[in-house]
Amino acid sequence: AGEAKTEDSFYPAMRLILPHLDRQRLAYGMKEVLLAKFYIEVLGIARESDDAQKLLKYRAPRTARKEAGDFASVAYYVLKNRCPEKGSLSIDEVNKDLDDLSVCGSKKDREGMKKAMMHLLRNLSAEEQKWLIRILLK
Repeated sequence: AGEAKTEDSFYPAMRLILPHLDRQRLAYGMKEVLLAKFYIEVLGIARESDDAQKLLKYRAPRTARKEAGDFASVAYYVLKNRCPEKGSLSIDEVNKDLDDLSVCGSKKDREGMKKAMMHLLRNLSAEEQKWLIRILLK
C-alpha cells in the first residue's frame, strides 16, 4: 500500500516548548519594560490607565497584586478582555514571527519588532500571549 510521505516534524513545536535550548534563533532583545510599552502602544491602552500601570509596574504588589513579579501573568490579566478568545496562528506562523523578532532585535530595528509583535498580539489569545511572553523573556 502506498504510504504518504510527509514533511511533518516535531522540531517547530519543540522550538516553542523548549525556547532556552533553541540555539538557532538569536536573542530577541526584549525585556519586560519594552514589552509593556509595545502592548500599551499596539493595543491603544492609555498610558495613565490602571492596566498600563500594571504592565509598566508589574513588580509592584500594589498595582499587580498576587501576580507581582511575573510579567507574563500580569500581562495575561490585562490582555484577557482585549485578545481573541482563540488564537488563529499556526506553529509555523508563530515561529516565523519569532524569527522576524529576533532578526529585528539583533539589528535594533524597533519598527520591524513592532510589526512582528503586532501580528502576534492581534492573532493570539491571552493565554497564548502569556506563553509567548515567557518565550520572549527566556
